Amino acid sequence: MVGKIHASKNGIMNTYTFISYCKDDKEIVSGINSKLEAMNVKIWHDGSITSGVDWKKEIFKAITDCDSMIVCLSNGYINSAMCRMEIFLAQCFNKKILPIMIKEECWQELNSFKELSSIRDLSVINLVKNVIFGLEVTEANQLNKLVASINNEIDPRFANSELFISYRAQDAVYATKVAEDLFQNGINTWIATLSYKPGENWQSSQWEALMKVRGLVVILSKEVAQSEYIRKEILIAKTRGIPIYPVLIDDPRIESANFLREINRELDDTKSFEMREINEIQWFYPNKPDYQNMINTITKIVKTKVIPT
Repeated sequence: MVGKIHASKNGIMNTYTFISYCKDDKEIVSGINSKLEAMNVKIWHDGSITSGVDWKKEIFKAITDCDSMIVCLSNGYINSAMCRMEIFLAQCFNKKILPIMIKEECWQELNSFKELSSIRDLSVINLVKNVIFGLEVTEANQLNKLVASINNEIDPRFANSELFISYRAQDAVYATKVAEDLFQNGINTWIATLSYKPGENWQSSQWEALMKVRGLVVILSKEVAQSEYIRKEILIAKTRGIPIYPVLIDDPRIESANFLREINRELDDTKSFEMREINEIQWFYPNKPDYQNMINTITKIVKTKVIPT
């Protein structure tokens, strides 16, 4: 049974997750409902309203009693006054909002209405492209993440991370591999592709994680110097005084001195002093002598490094 179990004067009350959707998307939402119910998620939707009752009153009560709300985003949803009212009430009653992009990507359209604009700050399940922070994932993977968020599950792997992985979206596959291989070596790592929780403020969660880790891994590739987020992550690491580990992308072009000089030049030419300082730190190369040696070297350094508190 999903949802928190609350003690009340009348005994135990089971709560549930409310699913908010546009009528035009009913067929798609029905499929999502079936998959979530098969994963033991207790869902409330308007199909459970019986004939002869005040349906709006039933919806309002369901929203106030639920633990969380799944918001099935589409252009039809955004343009529906009833749907916007449902999410407005959920926000007023401080319910956890779990957005799912189900039909078409509609990021810009979210800015059309105040009650929807804040969704852009949340980690959104994207069933349109099945891409999370640059990494291609399966629908099953995303639904598992959704259920974990509904259940307020905490993955111990990310609760006490030692390293934060900073990367461009284009390098998500390699960055995730680095994170997973460091974990196999006993180093807990925080990376957006694996650590995200649907419905959480993704920027706040990243800054919070970066304030707790003992080191920052920066994945170096072409145009990395142009990334505003990586610049900010380096700034926080420098301010905290934690070590920075520049890790070169595993790309056949790294055998070329010209390719490496281009990255050097891009870092030097940027107006950001944080980026320029990356050139003053010894890089980690996946080809010297090989990738696994690089992972083992980082592991050894992290395990022996003592960070001032």
